[in-house]
Amino acid sequence: MSKPTPGAKLVTPRFSRHFSFFCIDEFDEETLQVIFNRIMLWHLDTRGFSKDFDPCIEEIVQGTLEVYKQCRLNLLPTPSKSHYTFNLRDFSRVILGVLLSVPEVTPDLQSMKRLWIHECLRVFSDRLVAVEDRRWLAACLRGATATHLHDDFDVLLARLTDQPGHKWLRVFSSRLVAGEDRRWLAACLRGATATRLHDDFDVLLARLTDQPGHKSLLTHEWLRVFSSRLVAGEDRRWLAACLRGATATRLHDHFDVLLARLTDQPGHKIDEQDLRKLIYCDFANPKADSRFYMETTNMEHLSSTVEAFLVEFNNMSKKPMNLVLFT
Repeated sequence: MSKPTPGAKLVTPRFSRHFSFFCIDEFDEETLQVIFNRIMLWHLDTRGFSKDFDPCIEEIVQGTLEVYKQCRLNLLPTPSKSHYTFNLRDFSRVILGVLLSVPEVTPDLQSMKRLWIHECLRVFSDRLVAVEDRRWLAACLRGATATHLHDDFDVLLARLTDQPGHKWLRVFSSRLVAGEDRRWLAACLRGATATRLHDDFDVLLARLTDQPGHKSLLTHEWLRVFSSRLVAGEDRRWLAACLRGATATRLHDHFDVLLARLTDQPGHKIDEQDLRKLIYCDFANPKADSRFYMETTNMEHLSSTVEAFLVEFNNMSKKPMNLVLFT
């Protein structure tokens, strides 16, 4: 036999004469559509789906065929991606995944299309190792969904995200051209998010980006939401450790550095002066904190408020401070 070489598929006649070979031509597109259309039709009939699902048979098969062809043309194997090989087994795995659907959990065409997207991601995307390849596959699925399934990829998957602000902005803003309309939409979404979702629209959008400033907002939002519900010092210290680990693992950044970015001096940690600015705001300063302030003559209420800020500061500082109020 010849020397072994990477990717070699041929063997010598001396070795192959011991075997019997059967060669089958690759199926053309029309044959594949006929085969899998019959399989999909059989599944919908035997499972008791209504006739409303009949249009999705041809749509799903054509969409799968389009994604399969594009993957074979664009996702070619390389020395570092030698497993980028696609064949009819991948095509059939997507269809077999769709065949797991039942009427009880697939009430409409939208859910069937979402299942198809999920199966395409499971079969094709899970094999990809590069971020660029996954982005390309997402764009390919978006195009196949619009061309063959006659639906919007983002709208189909909008219910799977927990970022309503981004969902609304993405769905509606793409249809607006004039700057006045976009500004009106932003103001409308900001008010609706605050009124109905009881959240901040800008913070919702900040969670979707990887910019350092938006990471800082997200870290500050974590502290504001969770720390305000904890009373015991052990719970607050545990929360700080948990957030520090999550920031390093998921955001790939340093917790203290992110909090330091909230100040005017990059790399500056929270100190006594920052704590004073946190409690006593300079309203004459145009860069003053935009949070809501409340006038009170109740010293007990003021003491509890200042103590809460002080506990948060002491949990993040190596030099704890004591609270002394003079009346």
